[in-house]
This record gives sequence, C-alpha cells and structure tokens, in this order.
Amino acid sequence: MLTDLRGLALTANCVEAVASYDATVRSFLASRSETPQRLDETLEVDPDMLLAHCAKGFMCKLLARKELNRRAFQALTAARRSLSLRGATPREGAYVDALNAWCNQDLEAAARVFDNLLDEYPTDVFALRLSHAVHFLIGNRTALRYVAARVLPAWDESMPEFAFVLGCYAFGLEECGDYAEAEEIGRRAVALDPWDAWGIHAVAHVMEMGDRPKEGIAWLAENQAHWSGCNNFIYHLFWHQALFHLELEESDAALELYDCEIRAEKSDDFRDIANAASLLWRLEREGVEVGGRWGELADKACSKIGDHELAFANAHYLLSLLCAGRRAEASAMLESMRTAADGHGTEAFVLNTVGVPLAEACMAKQAGDCERAARLLLPLRPKLRSLGGSNAQRDMFEQFLVEAALDSGQHELAHDLLMERLEKRPRNHWANTRLLRTAQRLLQSSPQGLSAAALG
Repeated sequence: MLTDLRGLALTANCVEAVASYDATVRSFLASRSETPQRLDETLEVDPDMLLAHCAKGFMCKLLARKELNRRAFQALTAARRSLSLRGATPREGAYVDALNAWCNQDLEAAARVFDNLLDEYPTDVFALRLSHAVHFLIGNRTALRYVAARVLPAWDESMPEFAFVLGCYAFGLEECGDYAEAEEIGRRAVALDPWDAWGIHAVAHVMEMGDRPKEGIAWLAENQAHWSGCNNFIYHLFWHQALFHLELEESDAALELYDCEIRAEKSDDFRDIANAASLLWRLEREGVEVGGRWGELADKACSKIGDHELAFANAHYLLSLLCAGRRAEASAMLESMRTAADGHGTEAFVLNTVGVPLAEACMAKQAGDCERAARLLLPLRPKLRSLGGSNAQRDMFEQFLVEAALDSGQHELAHDLLMERLEKRPRNHWANTRLLRTAQRLLQSSPQGLSAAALG
C-alpha cells in the first residue's frame, strides 16, 4: 500500500500519483492559484484516484455556485466508481461519505464525518482544512478552535504542513476571542512556513478586532511577497488592508485598494462580491462617493437571484442590488430566497431563520423604514453567526443595526449597542465616532436622557 507525505495509506496506481496528490494538498492549504492545475495533473496520472475525485467535488462545493452542483455530483460518482473498482481504506471511504453529505446540502453531517475521521487520523491535514472550511461556512467558531486543538498533539515541527495546522488553530482562537494566543500561534505558523496565507490572515484578524490598523497594514505589507501568489484569497487580504485604512480615516487609500486590487478582476465569486460590497457600504457610511461601482456588483448579483447555495452570499448579492438602486431585482431575489427557505438542508434552514429576515431588514432600510429595519435586525444578532464567515465580515450587519437605530431616532438603542461594542473594542474608531453622534442627538432630544444613558 502506498502512503502519502504524512504516512497515511492512499489508494493510487503509482508513487507519481501520490506525489502529485501531495502537491495538490499543499497547494490547497496555501490557497495557491495553481491548485486546480495540480489536481488535474493528479487525475491525469491516476484517473481513478478516489481522493483526487473527492478533492474535485469539495473544491466545487467550496465555491458555493449552483451551477457547479452537477460537477460535484459527477466527482462523487467517480469516487464511488473508484471505490467499487479498486476498494479503499476506511479513511478514504469517509471522504466519500463527507462529499455525499455536502452534495446533499447537509453541511453539519459533512463536518461530523471530517471531525470523526480526524479522531482516528489526526495527521490528515486535508481533512482538517476541509473541516475548518465547513465549520467556517456554518459559523461554528467553537469547532474552528476545538478541532484544530484536538489534532495538535499528533503534530510537531518536523512534520510537513505543521504550519498550516497552526494557522487553522490561530484563526479558531481569534474567532473565539483569544486574541493574544491567536497572534502568538499565527506568527509562529508564518515563521515556520511563510506560504501559510491563512496564518497571515489570522494575525490580520487579531489586529482588526484589536483596532491596531497601523500594525495591520505593516503586517500585511511585510508578508505580501508570500501571499501574492495566492488565488482570489489575495483580494480578501487586500480587503483587510482597506479596513485598516478606513480605521485611520484614509478613505482614499481604501478606495484605491478597491479599484486596483480588490476588484482588479471583476469576478462573480461570492467571496469577491462580499469583499467589495461590504467595503463599498462602509465607504458610503463615511461619506465617500463611490460612483457607479455598485452597478458592476449588481450586474453580477443579477445572475445569482436564483442561487441559494449560501445565505452569506445571498446577503451580499442583495445588498449590491439595493445599493445600486435595483429594487425590482432585489425584490425578486428576496422572493426566491423565501422559496428556497422552504427547502431542505443546512442553508435552507439558515435562510429561513436568518437570511430572509436579514434581507427584509435590508429592504426596509433602503426604503427608508429604518425603524422596521432595526426591529427586524435586533433579534437576529445572536443568530448572525449561522450565516458563516468571520466576525469581521459579519460586523457589517452589526454596524447596519446601529445605523438603522440612529436613522430611526432610536438613540438610546444605538447608545447601548455602541457601549457594548466599546467594552470589547475600546479603541474602535467607528464606534467612538458614532457614540459622539449619538450623544449629540440624545442631548438635543433629552438632556436628562443623555445623563441617564451616560450613567447607565
């Protein structure tokens, strides 16, 4: 039996196929642009490699595009055919089970398969990264930390890809609010392997949540040579850089990053749309004229009206349509989301419980009914995590609620939300400027109300 780089048994027709598969896994871990090419090369060497077919299916599902579901099922069929023809190890069979669950819209079941697999094979770094990705998509921040922590005892610095394990652990720590340890582990990961873009990203998140914009810009610049060869993940790292500039009131720099980097390629990938839409929204809140940039995003969003693979993506498509003034298309998307929410699977449930009411709040805010927008958003706060994404990405919706409260005259609500935020992030520029505005409005409406709020 052949074994991979980590000593795990792998069903393949030759050692060259195994080496090619190992190169594919490393490329995937490092978010490299050549990953699809590496996978194609593996399947050229061994057209029946079960794990390569599973990898192809997982990469289709990670893109969260309705039109790729057929390819994902084809990959599942090919993996099952390989299983029938050549047999497989129990570990490889678990990959087929995970892909089957994901293809059938059950992300929680896919995550359970990966997590159970890692109990027996803690050095299966591809399974770890896929588990991490699924938990990220369903917003399970505890699992992001716990699963990586659980496999760490099986790893050490002598083993290939150890840095990528640390990068996953660092991001999980950050999402759970353990910022000091997250930064320490993330920096260690990058020192061990500068290609660990996820580790670079984890440290950038620490600096974002700690309101350390100058350090964040310096950190990304210091490591840019290593993440410049990534796939579209580079646009997300530039998004982080733009957020740091916004925190420093450098809107021109943020807008330049939008034009020259974040939307350098006018793709319709949901991650790229999310980067762009959330940055434009923040820029407009700071009084920046963004011109016709919304129109380009809305054009892409129009083609996604019936695509409900991911509620997180839907929220950003809808925002793009609304901010571009395409209310009819936004209404059509909302109706399509309502229909999809009656379906089965993980994302149908998320649409039903969070996605649809969030979309209704966005529609109300854009129509000028800010009181209704705030009323819809407030009970969603503890549920927003199920949308997936990171704390930094979902923060736009927290800001959206504060803006809706301010615009509807609910100044005490805005004050309370901002004080809660500042307890966690006392240096947050966005919150401090809004708190000053809130205090001024409270003073205008009721000096006694302001005194009571300040004392409370």
